[in-house]
Amino acid sequence: MLVKIMLVALLAAILIFPNWIINLVNSFFRTIPLGYAGIRTRFGKFSGKQKSGLMILCPILNKVELIALEHHFQIPVKASVQAKDGDSVNVETAIEYSVDYEFLETYFYATQNGKDQLEKMIGNSVITLIGNIASTKTLEEFYQKRKALWLALNCHARMSVMPHVNPSLIGLKIKRVSAGKILDFYDRHEKAIRELVDKEAENEKDHSEIEIRYGINAKTVDLKDIIFSKETQDAINRKKRDEAMTKAADFKIKLIKELQEKCKLTPEEAKQAAEVSLSQTTKNEAHSVLGLKGLISVHMGKEGIQ
Repeated sequence: MLVKIMLVALLAAILIFPNWIINLVNSFFRTIPLGYAGIRTRFGKFSGKQKSGLMILCPILNKVELIALEHHFQIPVKASVQAKDGDSVNVETAIEYSVDYEFLETYFYATQNGKDQLEKMIGNSVITLIGNIASTKTLEEFYQKRKALWLALNCHARMSVMPHVNPSLIGLKIKRVSAGKILDFYDRHEKAIRELVDKEAENEKDHSEIEIRYGINAKTVDLKDIIFSKETQDAINRKKRDEAMTKAADFKIKLIKELQEKCKLTPEEAKQAAEVSLSQTTKNEAHSVLGLKGLISVHMGKEGIQ
């Protein structure tokens, strides 16, 4: 009897307040669009997740947050690090990632303090690796092996175990690579490691520490630029200038010696002739000396040795 009364009351309510009843029923469901996931929360705590489709919830207790699964986000990362020889360098990279449905709960809690904070922590992990590698190499070595650095960064962001930690991943029967040889290892075995990274995209069960810790799926790490600091660039320019001056001085000495031997010039005459040849004098004088083949005219500041 009670059931019949409740059914009659329900039917009456539907007839009298149809829109209200429809809204009430709809409030217990939420449609999750394609390409998204729904996070159901209860009093701010994670209580469930749902891919595209209907999600059941209690309208009073639950809230739903939509997360784009197919959207790719990019984190620009700038690392200011020091090489083994003390030179400073700025490394610019970018990490591309998407949200991983498998670790959706982890992602939810990782973003409680804001998505910017999450991306900062991911970026710091990459900066730490760059700093560790740079500290084992001179600036020249670090710069020359930037492809190897790019490969190491991708392995760090995308693989559960990096190849230098377990070289057997690429078929090598050696122990773990020491810190000072990491960049050399990725440079020497670039082809095999690159193939390993390419296959990683197909291995859905392999997750890096970054991915597990922050609930993301790292797609790639781009190495955009390596920029020398102003102090380092000035030091490099000074070094190049000093090397050029030393090289020029050595060449001048060699030229003077050849002029003395082949043209039978005195040291002073050979020096003046060499300076004319190298355009190192502004004098406009003429000197005549007897060489092996007759008269040699040395025109200072004009046409060099004739």
